[in-house]
Amino acid sequence: MKIYFFMHTVFGPGGGVLTVVRHLAEDLAKQHEVEIVSVVRPRREPVHPLPDNVKVRSLVDTGPLASDPDVQRPSKLMPEDEPHYPAYSLATDRALEQFLPSVRDGVLLGMQPGVNLAIAKLADPSVVRVGQMHRPFEPQRKQLRKAEKKYFPRLDAFLTLTEGDAAKYREFLDRSLRIEVIPNATPAYGGERSTLENKVVTAAGHLRPNKGFDRLVDAWAIVAEQHPDWELRIFGNGPLQEELQKQIDDLGLEGKVRLMGYSTALREEMAKSSLFAMTSHKEAYGMVLVEAMSCGVPVVSFDSPNGPASIINEGVDGFLVRNGDIGGLAERISRVIEMGASGRKALGDAGLRNAAGRTQPVVTGRWVSLLEELQREKSRR
Repeated sequence: MKIYFFMHTVFGPGGGVLTVVRHLAEDLAKQHEVEIVSVVRPRREPVHPLPDNVKVRSLVDTGPLASDPDVQRPSKLMPEDEPHYPAYSLATDRALEQFLPSVRDGVLLGMQPGVNLAIAKLADPSVVRVGQMHRPFEPQRKQLRKAEKKYFPRLDAFLTLTEGDAAKYREFLDRSLRIEVIPNATPAYGGERSTLENKVVTAAGHLRPNKGFDRLVDAWAIVAEQHPDWELRIFGNGPLQEELQKQIDDLGLEGKVRLMGYSTALREEMAKSSLFAMTSHKEAYGMVLVEAMSCGVPVVSFDSPNGPASIINEGVDGFLVRNGDIGGLAERISRVIEMGASGRKALGDAGLRNAAGRTQPVVTGRWVSLLEELQREKSRR
């Protein structure tokens, strides 16, 4: 089976979706022919190493050596409220219109809104066409939603990460479209699990509004009053770094909240902590929660739509707090701190069992079963 992973780009710093694709493609390539297609290439070398057993193709060079003047002209193919719209152009339109119809066998697998739409609009019907959404359903993206409603019924299957988002898409899209749920996988963690003794709480993600780190800092101001010897470490970079640092300074939390920057060894950093916190306003899945669990670290998260509740078993391996309840979050963090290492260990043990069911081999098996079934159905038509 030939599988094409279609991505906006695999050359940037990326986030959860890039991590997912890198590891899934590498695992699938052990038995199948796999290629990652990056629509744009903004730099010569990728930020993250790409799998050695997977071919990588880029369609449009948008970096310093870009010579096509159409990379400066806005796309007509993509809706203007597509999340990556500024990076699309007439040059990417032309490249997509040439490449996608040329693929005549195998599976085209889109992993982001714009490429899902491009596959639905442009790919040859002889190919298995699959889209997966790694973002929560956002009704306010009206142009994108209108295009999806029109073109997504051409797909052979559409996937979400949680049952909550699947239900929303089933209500929104043509009932004839097959909509399934396959969560993200996390690679098995081979390092030491947390001792749960360090007086450290970690959080991680892009420093942007949706991740809600300002809410976490506000909660930590309450926690720090009761547990001044504990420290919050936030890993990641992004446009809100200066704003968050000012918030930390204004609240007198210097030395108690640290912005750690981006780390390529996040799970090792998690394993140095005794609790992981997530405060996103919304989260399609929340793979970082599973990564923390795989280190034996309990988790506390706002019950943001829809991901955390699909991962956390309340009171067993972590805790959910009403979305936006700063005081409730601070109270829950403090209660986990007050459990001591022995109390946190029961949560961590349960988290390890939860994470084990979400490892790459398990999730890859689900992908293979689905894609092989779709191919059989396609051959019978």
